[in-house]
Amino acid sequence: MAPVHDAVLIEMEEDGHEEELGQVRRLMEKAGRVITGGMTIRTDAELVMPGEHFEDPRGTAMWEAIGAEI
Repeated sequence: MAPVHDAVLIEMEEDGHEEELGQVRRLMEKAGRVITGGMTIRTDAELVMPGEHFEDPRGTAMWEAIGAEI
């Protein structure tokens, strides 16, 4: 697990990732309630499966400029 700005990057096994992702999101929401004194902080998730890479439209030009290939 690693922080990415205001996000968390988590590497999981492909099999069973749905259950693990649910656990992680519940823990993140619980941590948010602890820190804020009870307010629930919304979480979302984006899965990047094996052979894929994360793509943010804001970074497309830079990705193409550096000629990154996976």
